[in-house]
Amino acid sequence: MEQTFNISNDVRLDSLAEYGFQIDDTPDFRELPSEGQISHGMLEIVSGLTTLFEDSRLEEELEPLLYNVINLFHRRVDQLERLLDQNELSQQDLIRAQDGSEVLSVELETMTHKGQLLTESRNVFEVIRDIAASHFATVSGTNWIPPRGRQVNHTTNTAAILESRAFIEEKKAANKNLNLPSGTKIGFAGSQTFSDIETIEAVLKTLHKKYPDMILCHTNTKGSDQIAMQWALKNKVTAIAFTPNWKAGNAAPFKRNDDLLSCDLKGIIAIPHNGIVKNLIQKAEKSDVPVYIIKGV
Repeated sequence: MEQTFNISNDVRLDSLAEYGFQIDDTPDFRELPSEGQISHGMLEIVSGLTTLFEDSRLEEELEPLLYNVINLFHRRVDQLERLLDQNELSQQDLIRAQDGSEVLSVELETMTHKGQLLTESRNVFEVIRDIAASHFATVSGTNWIPPRGRQVNHTTNTAAILESRAFIEEKKAANKNLNLPSGTKIGFAGSQTFSDIETIEAVLKTLHKKYPDMILCHTNTKGSDQIAMQWALKNKVTAIAFTPNWKAGNAAPFKRNDDLLSCDLKGIIAIPHNGIVKNLIQKAEKSDVPVYIIKGV
């Protein structure tokens, strides 16, 4: 079923009645593109670039170019997330400042409107990114993976105006659910130099058969971790990247290990090639977490 992102007429009328026509900083209530329009537009972009570059000296540039086209939409999602965070802080400030006056009340309602519009824009850009990634996979034969962060897709909010406190609480609840997906969590700590796709996928397949609701929690390094991520994408398994926070200095990878183990892992696949992974294995064994060793490094 095609998903359409619309703003209700009630919202438009309420905005006109309350605030009148505004030249500056006016919310834009034009229709957002439908999922069908997005799919057609992204297909045109990918097909056009493919036709332009194929069978030419620049053919090898096609895949990295398409990859970075998707990154443009992914970066916009990140930017809108930051604007939403700023909007939430502004709403909280206005809630605290409420004194019963009409001016502050209107300011809060306006900020709530902006928050909802930002949410809808963010959701549409996620759809654009994901549809573009699907076309990229068709052309290149590989899955698009975000250069940083996670690829998530929020459920589109309704077009009704939310009361400010409800907006903030719903935003927090939605993010919490995305950050804490339900399922059986399996860790993966790989090696940059180990690239035996068949062996890695065989172990992942075995555990996925045992745990159909498996979630892959990986250490996000180059090499075998990327192979595991590609497998997760192909098999529609949620993948969570645990990247070291280098503000902690040399202890960052070891703190990352602790964060990984704090996720109630039911098992961990490890390729012991350095002290960091061996540290993770030792801690897992002490916590009675089953460890599946892949040898060969």
